[in-house]
Amino acid sequence: MARAIKMSFGTKLAITLFVVGLLPVLIFGYFHFRHDRESLGKAAIDQLLSLRKHRKVQLQLFFKELRLNLGMLSDHRLLKDILTDYLAAYNKGGFDGEEFKSIDKKYHERCVEICEKYGYEDMLFVDNEGDVLITVKKGKDWGTNLINGIYSDTNLAECFKNAKSGTSLVDFKEYPPSGRPAAFIGTAMIRREAKERI
Repeated sequence: MARAIKMSFGTKLAITLFVVGLLPVLIFGYFHFRHDRESLGKAAIDQLLSLRKHRKVQLQLFFKELRLNLGMLSDHRLLKDILTDYLAAYNKGGFDGEEFKSIDKKYHERCVEICEKYGYEDMLFVDNEGDVLITVKKGKDWGTNLINGIYSDTNLAECFKNAKSGTSLVDFKEYPPSGRPAAFIGTAMIRREAKERI
């Protein structure tokens, strides 16, 4: 059985004033919370957009530097001489020939130094027929053919094909020889004296 609670007029008045006073505070608090949440959301979005723009500029500068380095390396006298020697040795006896092994022993460490100096993970030289003659890492792609070999459908092969007409940059894609994604940048090297692509 319900029992009625008797309150004095003063208590009722105090409760009424409390509720009436609390109601605007709650309404103000709700709208303030909503406004702050929207402002913080907008600020977070603005910050992310600014970060994205900054990262985009950084990437553009990075790729510009890569292209400049590659342009300089493609005209590097020592690299042209190294590649010419590798080509001559390869044409005489292939990868297993004594002359090729001797040239590789002579130049491999220098190629490693150049690769490290410019911050490349690997550096590969491919002849006009698509044979990978030099790779600093000497991975599974060394000695393969990028035109009709097992890696002819990789992004390295795409980079090789595109580099015949200028600098080529190919985005990250799973690269089977390394077992992980890799991106490639490449360009043709032309011997001055013979004006021949190598």
